[in-house]
Amino acid sequence: MPTKKQMIRFMAILLIVCSIVLTWQWFDSKEWLRDVELLFHQPQWLVFMFVVYLVSFLLKAAAWRIYTGSEVRFSIYFHAISYSLLVNHLLPVKAGDGRNTMEKPWITPSRICVIGRGSHLAANLRMLAL
Repeated sequence: MPTKKQMIRFMAILLIVCSIVLTWQWFDSKEWLRDVELLFHQPQWLVFMFVVYLVSFLLKAAAWRIYTGSEVRFSIYFHAISYSLLVNHLLPVKAGDGRNTMEKPWITPSRICVIGRGSHLAANLRMLAL
């Protein structure tokens, strides 16, 4: 029986492979390869994108920590944001929305969803403007 760590690694590799296969299938492969080549020839763009996304995740985690008013470790929020945005990119709806509606009043999940989607949209628009 594989361990939890092995399963997570397997799923990560599977997601990467699926992403590459789908990208190759649905997008112009020559243009895609030119873009990848550009990132290797000008790695500052790859570093820039990584840093901007990392800062975005850190700000979202900080905002959640302030919003909840809890003294839970910052890394908990950061990992939760990272996983939630991964799922958010893969699924058309947020997986936690259904659970939140059962535990809290209707207004809270809606507000949380708007805050999360709004901050994600703002980060993407900020990157687009650059």
